[in-house]
Amino acid sequence: MPNLGEYRQQVMALWQQKNLSAALEVAQQAAVSLPGADYETRWWQVQLLAGLGRAEEAMAQLESASSSGLHWPPNILEGEPTLSTLRSDPRFANLLAASAQYWQQRMRTDRGTLRVIPPATPRPPRGYPAILVCHGRGQGEPITTAHWSAAAQSGFLVGVLQSSQQVAPSIFCWDYVPLAQQELVQAYREMIEVHGADPARLVLGGFSQGTDVSVRSILEGKVPARTFVVMAPTTQIYAGDPYPLVQLAKTCDVTSLRAWMFSGQQDKWLGAAQQLHGTLLGRKVDSRLEIVPNIGHDYPADFAQRLGARLAQVQATFPAG
Repeated sequence: MPNLGEYRQQVMALWQQKNLSAALEVAQQAAVSLPGADYETRWWQVQLLAGLGRAEEAMAQLESASSSGLHWPPNILEGEPTLSTLRSDPRFANLLAASAQYWQQRMRTDRGTLRVIPPATPRPPRGYPAILVCHGRGQGEPITTAHWSAAAQSGFLVGVLQSSQQVAPSIFCWDYVPLAQQELVQAYREMIEVHGADPARLVLGGFSQGTDVSVRSILEGKVPARTFVVMAPTTQIYAGDPYPLVQLAKTCDVTSLRAWMFSGQQDKWLGAAQQLHGTLLGRKVDSRLEIVPNIGHDYPADFAQRLGARLAQVQATFPAG
């Protein structure tokens, strides 16, 4: 039986071929096979039904999900282009209100999970240089730690933040932006106050959707970090929200900002990374984009070595003393 990622690949491939009926059949199969992944599989069905012009069935799916306690975030419902035909329906406004109430409650109760990996070196008097990393959509702490813990060998205190927003068992996302940023801010403070990170040398990192959370939080001033090191940036929080980071980068405070990005040569989001990089360069930001050959939207096999080399360069930009 395919796992969630394999079903996602099938659905997206058929969608890109504009074969929405076949994509819907796969989404329905996934919903039956993976009952714990309703957040994802039912969302595919809502989008595909709407895209096929079956608005009433799409609305029924949304209402059924809401009645069962499943609420997609307001920014998803309001921003997803395929749902444009549903937004004039008064029932859609009721769903939005229920979603807002649900996610506001989660803002009061939920916290992300922070794993911290200390370096082998003694803690400096002013605290460790540190990097706080957000995982990609559909991932979690384990795979992220496996790739980023190498930073500890460069003398960095490493924090890996796992979102409280669950797509399926052991699979997480950052879809609701306010909660994602709230959890990042909490983890940022914990890195400093509990684990000994030097606030002047605390860098943000991330992969894919996690880059959006980290970079967005810097550009919007949610955290005072001024350096980010990210892999496979999408510059978006979800499919219906294209390139918001590029727009932010045009107007935000870029004083002392430093950007270090990796992107695969075959990554479908390479153009987005290049747009963000170009915008930052245009504003005289020290921005560097390394294009990794022969990979798509993934980590390269030598990511640990590449990360170590970049962090050595980052270290050289930190204030002395």
